[in-house]
Amino acid sequence: SSGINAEWPLRPGTTPKYKWGSVSHQSVGIVSEVIASKQDVYVDFPEQKKWTGHISEMEKIPVSHLRTFCSQCNQCPLQGPLFRCTTCRNVDMCLSCFKTVRHHSHPFNRV
Repeated sequence: SSGINAEWPLRPGTTPKYKWGSVSHQSVGIVSEVIASKQDVYVDFPEQKKWTGHISEMEKIPVSHLRTFCSQCNQCPLQGPLFRCTTCRNVDMCLSCFKTVRHHSHPFNRV
């Protein structure tokens, strides 16, 4: 499946199963597809799109939004997906609050 929202660098000390290409241990990319049967992943790095690697070679960096807090539960920094109101200024929600709060009627963008 696609749309995995996290940054993924190569796990320190690993050597890729496939070729390095333009990617190094300093590269951070977004996993665009997971091939479950092989446990391989396609990763879009700034240096190289659709790089192929094995899931065990990757290290997930959770998304963190520094200096941003949830308007409902006040979590700060906000961890994971951020949902921002398209109408109201400074109305941001964490995933948990976005799923449970029903009184805000404007549309949100996932950031």
